[in-house]
Amino acid sequence: MDTHDQIKLRCPKCRKEGQDQRRDTDYPETHTVEIICNDCDDGDFHSEDHYNAAGVFILPREMP
Repeated sequence: MDTHDQIKLRCPKCRKEGQDQRRDTDYPETHTVEIICNDCDDGDFHSEDHYNAAGVFILPREMP
């Protein structure tokens, strides 16, 4: 898998990190996605947060 096709995943609770394949729903400038991991999931409906390479939060917007 090409590194440009990968995206960093991080759990905001336990800070566990991993990588996954970039998806069509990821913004082009997304470097890291924060989302609750399976170990920290309490059954609530969690949303993901996207960050660019500088660690700046990417405001949600419609994708073209």
